[in-house]
Formats: sequence, structure tokens, C-alpha cells
Amino acid sequence: MLTLQTVFIDNEVLLVQGIKSLLEQHNISGFNVAGHYLDLPAFIKENSSDCALVISNLDIEDEDIINHVPKIKKIHPNARVIILTNYDNYKLVRDVMKSGADGYLLKTSSFGELITCIEEVMNGEAHLGAGLQLTPSRKLFNSKTSDDGKKEESSIRKYEDRFQVRQRLTKRELEILRLVTQAKNNKEIGKELYISDQTVGVHKKNIMRKLNVRSTISLIKYAMEQNLV
Repeated sequence: MLTLQTVFIDNEVLLVQGIKSLLEQHNISGFNVAGHYLDLPAFIKENSSDCALVISNLDIEDEDIINHVPKIKKIHPNARVIILTNYDNYKLVRDVMKSGADGYLLKTSSFGELITCIEEVMNGEAHLGAGLQLTPSRKLFNSKTSDDGKKEESSIRKYEDRFQVRQRLTKRELEILRLVTQAKNNKEIGKELYISDQTVGVHKKNIMRKLNVRSTISLIKYAMEQNLV
């Protein structure tokens, strides 16, 4: 059995235990778990282990998402890092790979692809999972047939996922946006965040400008549709 000192960073217990079991069946042992990458330094110190491989979830709720991999690499410069996540936006994939990740897979990938990814990154190669890309794809969608029988194709829609939208806003702006969606006014928000209602108003205007909306109602609707809060 190959002993590959591996740390899995993810708080999805069933997923972690399932992959651990499959790896052991594939004659790979030395598998450990840290719930979050911030737990990794303490975990390594406690276990006194030289980590060879990190398989990490990527959580877009983290403010410092693009520095996720560099922070892991700082703890273990020689470790290979595989990102296993649900997020396939090409900009995120590109930025994470540029930041130093050795492999990037979706959680919908097959176990066989995970094994292939592990083998390749441990051999010093980069691995990009099936269905992922570093550049935007040009897709035509919402095609329909008009009343006169002629097929019309709608213009290509510009898609921005939740990650991209959230990246426009600061931590304070996201806090204020959350309270705005709770129908709180500037004075109530200021009281809760210990800032003046005038400061809330300035933040609110900046949020609306960044999200290209012109009213509080539109802002709330947009935030709910994009699942920003």
C-alpha cells in the first residue's frame, strides 16, 4: 500500500469519509482531515507530519479566496494542492490555477479522475478536470422559433456567477447589503453596525453603483436573485 501523506480540507464529513474509503481501497493510505485551511498549521504541528498532498475544498464565502492556495503553499511549499469544489467559473479556475494550485476538479468528477489527478500532480504535472476551462466559452442559448416559422437566436448572455458579483463588494458592503434585504433603514443599520446613518448611505450608494441598480427595491431584488446574502 502506498503511504501518501494527504490532508483533506473540507467540512463535508460524508464526502471526506467516502473519498478516504475509496483511496484506501485503491491502496493509498496516510489520509487525514482538517475542517478548514486555517486549521492546517495546527493540524500539521499536532501530527508532526510532512504533508505531500492537500486536497482542499474552495469556499467562495472566504473573503481571501484567491489567496487560499498560496496560504496552503506557505505552510507546505513542496506540497501538491488539488482543489475539489462545486465552482466551475472560468475566471475562478484560471485565478486559482495561477495562484499555484496543481489540480482543479469538480465534486461531480468520477473517482477515477481523482486518482488520475493525484497521479499527475504527484509527478509534477498540472491537471484540469473535465468540463473546466481557463477561457470563456461562447454559447448560444434561449433559441426559439418565431410565429412566422423562422428560427431566431438570442444574443449571447453575459453570465456572472455569485462569486464574481460578491468580489465587487467589500466585507462591510456585504454586511450592509444583508441588512438592507431585511428591510432595515439607514439608521437601523448604522445602529447595528456602530456607524453613522450617513456612512451607511455612502456605502449603500457604492453598492448600488457597483451592482448597477438605481433603487433600494431593485437592490433587494437583485441581491435575492443572485443569492448574495
